[in-house]
Order: sequence, then C-alpha cells, then structure tokens
Amino acid sequence: MRPRSRPPRPPDQDAAHRSLAGTAAQPLYTALERAGLHNLTDDDHQAVRDLTRTLDPATLRQVMSWLERTRTAAAALRAQERPGRPVVRRR
Repeated sequence: MRPRSRPPRPPDQDAAHRSLAGTAAQPLYTALERAGLHNLTDDDHQAVRDLTRTLDPATLRQVMSWLERTRTAAAALRAQERPGRPVVRRR
C-alpha cells in the first residue's frame, strides 16, 4: 500500500469497503490513515480484509505498531530536511 496520486474515492465507496472489512479492521484503517495512506485501491482494501481475517489480534497490533513507527520516523526525517535560515555573508 502506497500513496496514490489519483483523486480520492467517493466516500460512499470507501465506506462500503470499510463495512465489508468489519469492525476488526477499523484500527488498521486508522493506522493507515495516520501513516498518510488515504487513497486506497480496491486491492489495498482486499489486503486489509485478508490481514484482519488471517492474523491473530497480537500480530495485527504489531503491524499497526510498525505503521505508527514508520509515520513517526517519516515525520522526524521531514523535520530534519526543513531548511534553516540562509546564511548571509557580508563582505
């Protein structure tokens, strides 16, 4: 799952995918959104359903933890990349 440059899916279609996945998938969807993955494809929604069906709750929590750590690390990298004030040398 990676960010897409396509326009966002209509809210009703996204809601339909979420209802198919069930309440067990809601924490995973929240983790994906917090990680910046908002525009999910049909394959991405299928992967969420498969994960919630096949993984036990502890492993699913671990996946969500990885997403959160990735989000935190990406935010820290973005903070480091911000340019500081330019240095002006006077003659």
